[in-house]
Amino acid sequence: MWRSVTRWRGLAQVAVAVLVVVAVLVVVVVVRGGKVGWCSLLWWLWW
Repeated sequence: MWRSVTRWRGLAQVAVAVLVVVAVLVVVVVVRGGKVGWCSLLWWLWW
C-alpha cells in the first residue's frame, strides 16, 4: 500500500516537473512571438 503511494507521489512530482517545463517553454515561445518560435520549439522537441 505505502509503496504504491510513494510511487504515485513520485509520478506526480515528475508530471508536475514536466508541466512546469512545458509551461516555461510555451511562455518563452509566446514572448518571442511568431511562427519562428514555434518552429524552433518543434524542431528542438523533435530532436
